[in-house]
Order: sequence, then structure tokens, then C-alpha cells
Amino acid sequence: MNGLNNKSIRLLIFNQFKLFSILEPSNKESYKYYMDILTEGIIKHYPDILECICSEGDEVQSEISDEVDLLIEMFNKIESAVNFMEKSQKRIITDKYHVHFNGFDPDNNKEIQHYTYFNFLKRYGEVCGEERSDAFNLSLHHYRWMIKKYEPYMHSNTLSVKQIKRICLKKGDESQVLRPVYRDFSEAAVGHGMHVIKEPELYLHDN
Repeated sequence: MNGLNNKSIRLLIFNQFKLFSILEPSNKESYKYYMDILTEGIIKHYPDILECICSEGDEVQSEISDEVDLLIEMFNKIESAVNFMEKSQKRIITDKYHVHFNGFDPDNNKEIQHYTYFNFLKRYGEVCGEERSDAFNLSLHHYRWMIKKYEPYMHSNTLSVKQIKRICLKKGDESQVLRPVYRDFSEAAVGHGMHVIKEPELYLHDN
């Protein structure tokens, strides 16, 4: 709290909120609230500023960032391959399989850090393309299932139709969880310069 008593620090943080209000016009009013606290020196509401900036444990872990980077890479390869398909083949694949990235759910505690990092990448133009909404949007649970399928092809520059069918979740199969499969995602990163999230999760069983 002592840091916010320093006018120079308050000015620095104010400028950050000012920048965010320009980059994220949908949140302009929220940022204006924080800027008013800083300019008026409302000590009682300094905790709101600190909570907004970052509370303990809210940092985006490197493993999360690596996992999001891998997901973006995977979907970029999938969408690139789909775009080069013949029109009839493309229609079959897009109708039957989840080939588009649906983003993350900010209301899901397990996805909030993924959502934060992905929005950071979008804000600074480090993501090509946008997430798309489907009748059934995929969750982190489904993305990790797809990563497991993607592992054998992660060093390939392009993906074949057969590989895409292998990697992508079939529409209508989203809820078919038949048994728990435990996966150490750090194995996927060997030789790839990444250490993807490592934790036990439930995954869709292969049919």
C-alpha cells in the first residue's frame, strides 16, 4: 500500500490504466474508476487498485503460457490445412469436426489464467486470427484431449486430412467421457522448448 502513497508511482499506474482504457474500450468505465481513485488519492480504495493489478497467486504461470502457445500453434496448423482443402472436403471436415479455436471461459476458474494470457497476446497482435463460437464451444478439458492427439505431429509443418481427423474432436462426441486418462503434458514438450501444464485430468476416451 505504501507504494501508492508515492505520487510518481500513482502517475505511472494511472498512465497504464489510461492506455488500457484506449486498448479495451469495452472496459473504459472500469479503468476510469481506477484512474479517479489515483488522481483523487482515495486511500480507502487503494486496495481496489492493488487487486486489479495483481493479487498473490494471480500471476499467469509459465506452464499456462506454454500450453496456450501450443494450442494456438496447433489450431493455426489445423486451420491452415483446412483452408487449402478442396471445397467439398473442407465442408465435410468443418461440419463434422471441431477445427476452430473457441477461446477460453473467463468464468471458469480453471481457464481464467489461460484467458488472461490469450487476451494479452491478442492485445499486442501476437495472435493470428480470432476465436470462433460454435454450437458447442470447447473447454480446456477438450483442448487438452486434442493436444494429446497432436503430439505425434507437432513437429510437422503441415497436417493431412487423416491427421486432422485424428487430432480434432468430432462434433457430438464432446461429452463422451468413458474413463479417466492421466496425462503428463510435460512429455509433449520434449525437444519443443516448452513445458506444458502437468496435472491429472479427465480426457475423452478414444473410440
